[in-house]
Amino acid sequence: MRGGGKILTWSSIQFAAEGLWTVPGTPTSKAEPFGVIRCEIWMKIGDAPPVDLSECEFVALDNRTPKTVEFERSDANKTVHFIGRWQDSRVEKGPLSETVSATVTG
Repeated sequence: MRGGGKILTWSSIQFAAEGLWTVPGTPTSKAEPFGVIRCEIWMKIGDAPPVDLSECEFVALDNRTPKTVEFERSDANKTVHFIGRWQDSRVEKGPLSETVSATVTG
């Protein structure tokens, strides 16, 4: 995992992608949809958003919010794109979220 640099807290951008950390119809809730136990989190650093997960780096399987991601100092002022996907207890995966983008502060 990356480290030694700036930190981007997932909760600061989590509500920008409908369905990523929110339950449809309850946009202010941090509850997971019924039956899910965690969220896969993927990211790509670069100007263009990823076309699919093959362009992304796996970050974590997370069941708590906020999620904190550390970046190298060399990533400052670059764009980072996140994609999430719910998993249930049988490891069945839901659809990919919309891409959420942010700038790594320097």
